Amino acid sequence: MYPRVIIKAPRGGGKSKLLGTIGFDEWYLHGRKVVNMAGSAVQATIVYNYFKNYCDIDASVMENVAGKLKAIETLGVDGSYFSSVNASTKQVRGKHPDVLISDETCETTDELVHAALPMVDSSQHPLVIMASTFHKIYGIFQETWDNADERG
Repeated sequence: MYPRVIIKAPRGGGKSKLLGTIGFDEWYLHGRKVVNMAGSAVQATIVYNYFKNYCDIDASVMENVAGKLKAIETLGVDGSYFSSVNASTKQVRGKHPDVLISDETCETTDELVHAALPMVDSSQHPLVIMASTFHKIYGIFQETWDNADERG
């Protein structure tokens, strides 16, 4: 079983900024392939914009970018990437990241989250991060939260 991190916070609690920061750190500092799977296209854009803000901090960061910053994805010269997409089967099919960030997990169907989890299976450093406003008392987010100790 790969590591899972669960983040719960209220609306406006800074989850999107935190996820953009984690995504940037995993991409820039560790050279990882990162997919942020957001509950909506608007949410995907918000997280990606936080990520892009870190890319603009220093010119040395841009030396690690292959080409230019794109609308939803940044490619690294080492083959790493940060991609922020809407939660849908089409968007997550075919990607094999090291890190899967499930943003607003409670807003995404459990079937889609379960379908996305194997994306990290081929990574040497698999990590799944689930974040959400905690407003549903059922589903994968709740189950993962309740069984965190047993799952390590």
